[in-house]
Amino acid sequence: MKEELSGKLNYELHYEMGDILRILCQIKVKMSAAEKLDIDKIITALVRNHDLFEVTLSSAMPEFEEEVQGWLHMMDFKDHPAQSGDDPGSQTKPGSDGRRSRHYSLSNDILRVSTSRRLSTKKSSNENGPASDDGLNRLLRSYSNLDDAFDAVIRPREGDLSSWLMDRLQNHFFVDIFYLEQHCLAPLQAVFLACVKTNGLIERLDLDEKKLVCFAAAVEERYQNRNPYHNRVHAAAVVADINFYLRRVHLSVDDSTLLFGLVAAAAHDISHPGVSNGFLIATKSNLAITYSDDSVLERMHIAELYRILSHDAFDVFSTMGAAERAECRKIIIGMILATDLARHFQRISVLKTKTFAMSEQAQGLELSLLMETMLMLADLGHTAKPFAYHETWAERISEEFFRQGETEECNNLPISPLCDRKQANLPRSQVTFLTLVATPLFETAGQVFSIDEYDTVISELRNNIAMWKGRIEHAEGTVLETLSADSHKSKTLKENAS
Repeated sequence: MKEELSGKLNYELHYEMGDILRILCQIKVKMSAAEKLDIDKIITALVRNHDLFEVTLSSAMPEFEEEVQGWLHMMDFKDHPAQSGDDPGSQTKPGSDGRRSRHYSLSNDILRVSTSRRLSTKKSSNENGPASDDGLNRLLRSYSNLDDAFDAVIRPREGDLSSWLMDRLQNHFFVDIFYLEQHCLAPLQAVFLACVKTNGLIERLDLDEKKLVCFAAAVEERYQNRNPYHNRVHAAAVVADINFYLRRVHLSVDDSTLLFGLVAAAAHDISHPGVSNGFLIATKSNLAITYSDDSVLERMHIAELYRILSHDAFDVFSTMGAAERAECRKIIIGMILATDLARHFQRISVLKTKTFAMSEQAQGLELSLLMETMLMLADLGHTAKPFAYHETWAERISEEFFRQGETEECNNLPISPLCDRKQANLPRSQVTFLTLVATPLFETAGQVFSIDEYDTVISELRNNIAMWKGRIEHAEGTVLETLSADSHKSKTLKENAS
């Protein structure tokens, strides 16, 4: 039996890394001693690292160290320190004053306090599954025509709003979603349907209009509008932004791929509970247990999306064949997982390797990488928009953090970094986020992909950093003036007393 099987199962496993190492060893023979040391360093890195795209973060912002550690904590970023020998004591981490250790221990503190009891806050119903049958039946009675549905979500006497929105989506890098929200009953549906309409996807993909309308309504209904940041307005902004990038990137993006992108953007934060992955994991929430502490929120968003798509009435991909649907699912899952900030630096590392390629063929710009990067850009889109618009989003995410902190405080848990309303410093927090998180992504994406109007995007991002720095300098100057005035007043009082 063994011989018979071995004859039939004559497969050979091919390890590409083995070929790479063999080529390097062959090249090394012909090199000088100094060059051999460089090759040895490369071989050692290839052999010893399980994941070559792991990122070690060095301290480049010492004056913002506390804010850096706060954002790393909220991102659930696991640093992999550069190894210098086998002695653990020789590994130094940024923040030698111990602030990193203090911040990273908070999750363990929360876990320790909450292990034996449940949080007193009301549990979100979104942990329990798809929408109710009543909601489904109500949505099924929605509009069967996209134009009627689009007009219906625009408030009465706001007819010009539809043409304004279509124009912004087609011809501009910035759509003021807050303006849309003020004049629109359902901003996410409006933006999603407008993007489908302006790109002519219904005709070219033979899409079912009623299913599109019902899908958009079902997704919007699942967003928690009590969240200051992760709500339907944020989702609408991300849909608008991914539409901008996919229409302007200099790579072939066919109609089906564009639809995949719009769907992923619309649902990328669906049913978000308004707290971080770290909080859910530390408190042993049902979601963390269900998704094994791995990209908890992102995996929940994917599951919620596919629960909706599993109903025929909402299946916007129903006209596609099995192979295309499978490819669609793979791309959408990858896109939404890419929004997990815990893997943010690692994904930038993967993207950055493409800049070293000498040709487009060598770059190997996979469709999945393109789509994941475009959603990451769109998800942080407000960071590269006019300052007043960006500032509003910054205030909203801060408010959401504060509410998490208040939940922690009410349950006698340690308050997570950036979540303490009493110690908040928005300008310093935003300078850190824009410099540490947003800038590397936007700059690397700009090096790898050619995108029309991208200079404007980068310019707005840099301007926002400068604006926040100006706020910091103004605040510090005000403090110095106050101290100087108090000192002068005290000196005058002493002189008068004498």
